[in-house]
Amino acid sequence: MLLFDFMFSETLNASLVQSSLVCLATFSAIIWWLRPSRSRSLPPGPRGWPILGYLPNIKFSEWCNGYQTHDVMCKLAEKYGAVFGLKIGSKDVLVLNDYESIKEAFHHTNMNDRPENAMIKNIDNLGTGILFSCGDKWKEIRKFTITKLKSFGIGKRSFAENITIEAECLNSEIAKIQGNPFYSRPLLEPATLNVISSILLGQRFSYDDEELHFILDNLHRNGKVVGSGGALLFVPSLQIFLKDKIKEYRHNLDVVLKYFRGIVSKHQEEFDPYIEKDYIDAYISEMRHNKDKGKQSYLDVSNLVMTLGNLFAAGSFTTSETLSWAILYLTKHPEIQKRAQEEIDNVLNQNQPRLEDKPSLPYTWAVVLETMRLATVGPLGVTHAVADDTRMFGCEIPKGTMIMPNLWNVHHDPALWSEPNEFKPERFLNENGQVEEPPQLIPFGTGRRSCPGEQLGKMELFIFITHLLQKFNFKEAEGESPLTLEGSLGLTWSPTPYHVCAHSRE
Repeated sequence: MLLFDFMFSETLNASLVQSSLVCLATFSAIIWWLRPSRSRSLPPGPRGWPILGYLPNIKFSEWCNGYQTHDVMCKLAEKYGAVFGLKIGSKDVLVLNDYESIKEAFHHTNMNDRPENAMIKNIDNLGTGILFSCGDKWKEIRKFTITKLKSFGIGKRSFAENITIEAECLNSEIAKIQGNPFYSRPLLEPATLNVISSILLGQRFSYDDEELHFILDNLHRNGKVVGSGGALLFVPSLQIFLKDKIKEYRHNLDVVLKYFRGIVSKHQEEFDPYIEKDYIDAYISEMRHNKDKGKQSYLDVSNLVMTLGNLFAAGSFTTSETLSWAILYLTKHPEIQKRAQEEIDNVLNQNQPRLEDKPSLPYTWAVVLETMRLATVGPLGVTHAVADDTRMFGCEIPKGTMIMPNLWNVHHDPALWSEPNEFKPERFLNENGQVEEPPQLIPFGTGRRSCPGEQLGKMELFIFITHLLQKFNFKEAEGESPLTLEGSLGLTWSPTPYHVCAHSRE
């Protein structure tokens, strides 16, 4: 009897302990659920989930409604206003959805850091490059890079001749297809990449270079892993759920960086201090100069290799994807294509298009601007971080908060653009037929960390599009799936793969 009483009491006590633990866990979950999904110092925003934050909601909207991340942010802006806060994983995120808030934030000295890249944390001898650097490191790498790119002609009219030569090469490759259906990406990416590669690496690639396409494919796959804005790169609490993704990301990155390490090693072996053939030579020369002077510097080989990867991707994908969207829009709108071609024919009279012709081709330039607006290939820009506690938007924004600029919402705001989802180049022409570029058009971002290749990108887009329209009529391919304006999100916002026909106008 005593044994029975003892066993009963032990069972009762175990049940009480178990029940208490369940109640405690339930109470904790309720408290977590009811608490704000972001720091109380951030502007109001949606509630998220334990550990994962608002990420499951974003994915649910994608799977069930076909919404992309930038679409979700646009919907949230309708409810919470242009500036709101949320959590992605354990990280506080400040989302900026209008031009005024993005401009105010990104022109502030405390709003231009990068979050630490959690995907590659603790990897030895891995640089941060120009994209992921902060503070003095970023200032030194950026200043050197911009200075040297300018010294090699980028941003100058004289460099436009290099782009013109590549545009002619692209036309020749398309002409070989003889009007048959073709997929534009394998041609557009090498064309745009060759423009920047001639300066970075001192070489250009053939359009069928297998090694080049292998490197580009690895970059594309990593773009799919991290998504628009790269926010998943910076959230340590999500890494436990992303082990396979981390493994894939690191493998792809290793392939890319191994490729650039080989190129840098070859440059070091063949280095001539009296000749700077390209960016790598200039970088090596600066490293040796700093070493000889005993100067502390962030310009080392690891940052050189990573910077090459950064510039390689940025110099190719954003421009090539914008060109791909332009061909798609012009094919879907033959009347706009025809109007631009008539302007080109009347002004150039079969002469080769040059950058100097841009003022005389306002409608053609308006086509470029409208493509950049409507496509917005970097819909969420690149994630920033707050360098120090900062008062802004009526709140104390804590150090380390991630900042996500919703450029898509700016470029599709009906208060700024009439019929924002329509392709209407004439919206950029004034009553005199001249181009007017509103400040709200910010496809390259704004502020201190805006894309350093903006001038080059605009030059490329004008020259490539003008050459393509002068030489070809783009038409839908018979027997192929109807063209769609839907896209997919990776490193950039890309059109759904499509085939068109390019018929010679000669």
